[in-house]
Amino acid sequence: GSLFLLLAPFVCLLPKTMTHLFDPALYKKELLKRDVVVFALITFLYTYHWGAEKTVYTLFLRDCLGFSLSDIGLLIGVTVMFLSLGCLVFGRLLDRRVATLSRLIIAGLCLSAAGTMLLALATDKVQAYVFRAIHEIGDGSFMVFSYVMTSNLFSRARVGGGSGLLGQIAVLGTFAGALTSGFLLQHSGPRLPMMVSGVMSLGALYCFWKFRLETDVAGENNA
Repeated sequence: GSLFLLLAPFVCLLPKTMTHLFDPALYKKELLKRDVVVFALITFLYTYHWGAEKTVYTLFLRDCLGFSLSDIGLLIGVTVMFLSLGCLVFGRLLDRRVATLSRLIIAGLCLSAAGTMLLALATDKVQAYVFRAIHEIGDGSFMVFSYVMTSNLFSRARVGGGSGLLGQIAVLGTFAGALTSGFLLQHSGPRLPMMVSGVMSLGALYCFWKFRLETDVAGENNA
């Protein structure tokens, strides 16, 4: 909270945002586009693991792998750097046309799911670091994909509202993950809900393949 207060004065330095008047019905037209609905479904399935992590992750590290509270903080702090690394590397690859959005989402979901599911099977602290780093790299790839895909799907005038919708979908996915994982945690321990969250990410990958999400759409983003 203190950090937010320190940053608040700098808000006035941000550039002014152009605003547009338009018919609210245009939102409905954009939100019901096939690719938007598919992307929303993928987002929901992917963010399921966010809720699972909030419910299970630290308990798993403590109860199954013997991490102390300081050990948990160190693991999270170190491995989250791989999220930053993943964003940087995959973003640069996309800029240089070495990677495509399709490759980013496939790599991101595969690495994220694999890292989570392998972590659920981990038996020592070294494995926890390695598998969590793999997961974070995958999340970095998906994050780049998500930002670019959002800008592609919605027109410039309505990208804020479109982003808000996808943010709400992410909240719902997190809610579902937390609720379900809490139930599984109570009845089976922490390994199963972590495994299930990895499977949900694979479900997001299946939806991408099954419904052929068009990653090259330009959503009137020059409008």
